[in-house]
Parts: sequence; C-alpha cells; structure tokens
Amino acid sequence: MALFIFAFTGAYRHVHWMSPIISDVVLGFAMILLYILANLYISDSYSIYAAMAMVAKTLMHSETGAMVPLFMNPMFHNSMQGYC
Repeated sequence: MALFIFAFTGAYRHVHWMSPIISDVVLGFAMILLYILANLYISDSYSIYAAMAMVAKTLMHSETGAMVPLFMNPMFHNSMQGYC
C-alpha cells in the first residue's frame, strides 16, 4: 500500500512534499516488521537448528545485496532505451 501511495504522490508538483515522506515511513516500518517477523519465524520453526537457519538467511540476504549493483545499471539503461 505504501508503494502505491508513493507512486501516485511522488511524481507530481502539486502534491504536498509530506505525502511521499509519509508513505516512505510506512514502507520502512513494514520492511523492518517483515525482517523481524522472518527472524522470529525461522527461530521458531528450526528450533535446534535456528542458528544455522539464520546464517543461511543472512548469507542469502547479503549475496542478493551484493549482486544487485551488478545488474541494476544495465537494467536501468535498457529499460530507458524506448523513451529516449
């Protein structure tokens, strides 16, 4: 919902500047809540193997974060070719 609000308030000059800020705060809160709930789910589901499951989740999270910059620049430039 927060991304939907941001999409319809962030690109227009006549919309007050606080509208996208509020939607970003809601999005940030939702992301933190999702991260905490994922950690709680993993620790409850894999009771004796919870530490290893958390390591696997953190490794996957870090690998994804490290790979995103590798394909974001080509993806951005290829998506803008039809508009230039």
